[in-house]
Amino acid sequence: MRTFAPLLLWSAALGALPAAAHSYLPLEAGNRWEYREASTGETMTIRVGTPVIHDGNVYYGVLGYGVTRLYLREDDNGNLRGWDLNLEREYLVTSFEAVPGGWFDTEIGGCPQGGQAQERAVRHTTVGMAEIPALQVNYRSYGCADTGLLEERYAANVGLVRRVVNTIAGLRTYDLVFARTPVLMWDTAPGNLFRVSLSNTSPVCGTDGAEAVTVGMLVSPRVSPTMTLAFPSAQRYDIRVRNEAGEVVYQWSEGVGFAQVAATVALDREVEYRQEIPLRKRDGQRLESGIYTVEAWLTTENREFAGASSLAYTGCQATEGMAGGRLKGHGRR
Repeated sequence: MRTFAPLLLWSAALGALPAAAHSYLPLEAGNRWEYREASTGETMTIRVGTPVIHDGNVYYGVLGYGVTRLYLREDDNGNLRGWDLNLEREYLVTSFEAVPGGWFDTEIGGCPQGGQAQERAVRHTTVGMAEIPALQVNYRSYGCADTGLLEERYAANVGLVRRVVNTIAGLRTYDLVFARTPVLMWDTAPGNLFRVSLSNTSPVCGTDGAEAVTVGMLVSPRVSPTMTLAFPSAQRYDIRVRNEAGEVVYQWSEGVGFAQVAATVALDREVEYRQEIPLRKRDGQRLESGIYTVEAWLTTENREFAGASSLAYTGCQATEGMAGGRLKGHGRR
């Protein structure tokens, strides 16, 4: 059953934010937040992994919050602190305490920056058109060009609900569209459903054949019995694979030609597109072992159907004595 937030979760009036009263990024293994950039259809995902203990504190491995995997914990004031595996020391990642004129140092945006939590809540309108109070954190850069964070918004006990970043191509605003924690299921996506899943073939080591995974893209009309999709060319979908640093290491459409003929497709039932992709980089080299994000979307004009799935991959050459690589896919909207 799907529960639509934000319903009755935020009944408090907007005003000064209480210090250390809430969790602004709940950390528990399995928690996940998904975001979409409205103008481009790009997606971003934050997910929490298993905990580890360093210097007597419990830290959770978190992907997607920074440019690399971070090990985070919440301190007594609700701030996020990380553990540096190389220096074996703790450092401040994000402060949610409003200090007039004070800035904290951070590099979660990919370069040295200063962050500042604002004292009063802002009115944040979610993708689902509900209005909620949110804590806003503003950022300034220390000399990094065309990169870095500009603004973030957090909802108490929900997590990050908006991130505005600077890129070479311009500003990008990622808004929360889906979240899953033990106490909350947030889903502000349209009524029509698009789901991405992975089903893998068993790779065989020592052969010339490329290891592969099949990407499934399920479209389900839900708002009305019939749904019409408009495509600007013969291409119906595209797929790309990102590594843990967020870099695109493979894109299915690269080097593939499509007839430039517009078409419409009427759907009156569920339809699934399936495409096998090799577990290779753009240059043909095998992927390294690690966690990858497989993004897929329909190539309609507004890219309103997009999703992703995580892939934990252990290559054939990564573990001695293995007869084949291991693939584990976890689908998500």
